[in-house]
Amino acid sequence: MEHISRAYEDYLEAIYELSPEGGQVRSVDVAEKLGVTKVSVGKAVKALKEAGLAEQPFYGDITLTKRGADYGRSVLARHRMLRTFLIDLLGVDPETAEDEACRLEHDISQDTVEKWTAFVRQQGVDPMGSREKTHASHQPRNTRQERSAAGAKSAGETRL
Repeated sequence: MEHISRAYEDYLEAIYELSPEGGQVRSVDVAEKLGVTKVSVGKAVKALKEAGLAEQPFYGDITLTKRGADYGRSVLARHRMLRTFLIDLLGVDPETAEDEACRLEHDISQDTVEKWTAFVRQQGVDPMGSREKTHASHQPRNTRQERSAAGAKSAGETRL
């Protein structure tokens, strides 16, 4: 699976989490979940479409392609496993665990994820869920202002 930027991984994760059984997602729902503007969602979806990870007819709802859904599922699984590990096995408070799982999910290899997941299972814990629910709003690490400034700086880039 190709690697894309943290921000685009956050978009894929959010779209995947919001899409019931691979269904369509409204841009406004993604914007609300991530705490960004609809314009930011539009720019991200355009890049995801160009990478073959999402589809969206003009002014329509967003749908992930099979590759996009697989990628989004993978990011969400990493996030949930890390959050579960931090809360259930280390005793980290849920808010801190949510923030740190979001940071870590982007920086670990698939091999490490598989080994870490196996370790969590060996401890008798379901790696996909913890006692606490995930926050309704999965916030990307950067603030909207930081993302806007970075976006303006690299507006000509098409690199994911």
